[in-house]
Amino acid sequence: MSESSSGGSIRDFFNQNPQITIGIAALLVVVALYFAFSSLFGGGIEQPPAFFSNDDGATFYTDDVTKIPPFSSGGGTAYRAMVVRPREGTEADRYVKYLISVKEEFRERTADALANDQRPPAGGLLYKAPGESEWLDPENPEHAAAVAKLRALRDEEGNVLVAIRPKIGD
Repeated sequence: MSESSSGGSIRDFFNQNPQITIGIAALLVVVALYFAFSSLFGGGIEQPPAFFSNDDGATFYTDDVTKIPPFSSGGGTAYRAMVVRPREGTEADRYVKYLISVKEEFRERTADALANDQRPPAGGLLYKAPGESEWLDPENPEHAAAVAKLRALRDEEGNVLVAIRPKIGD
């Protein structure tokens, strides 16, 4: 039990001040109801979109972050896109550095997690550079170094890149 500087416990304080106890309890009920209703009726925090590409990284667009790649979009197959720009560049210098897909065996578990506002399972992602045909699996020791190089925020000359995150409303 915690003692206050005046020698009384926290329990004694609340017993001697029932109005404060009722006020705090009421506040906790209101907060709990807010979160319950916002999760039931979609009034929660709006998720930012994510970048996707349906033309092997030639262009990119924003869409719902909960979409699990690959999926059909605009007459092609869409994948999540990591969009970057040079550190000294502008918005006009943005481009797709790599594409991300989810392994088939992870798709259902990922969808279930997202539907229940939980984190997707670890692993299960594949990566590839635009224009390349092979998807790289970071869990495969033969691909690990190539995936690390691809995911690094550096261009082919070693210059620093800045990851671009889409904003709500983009």
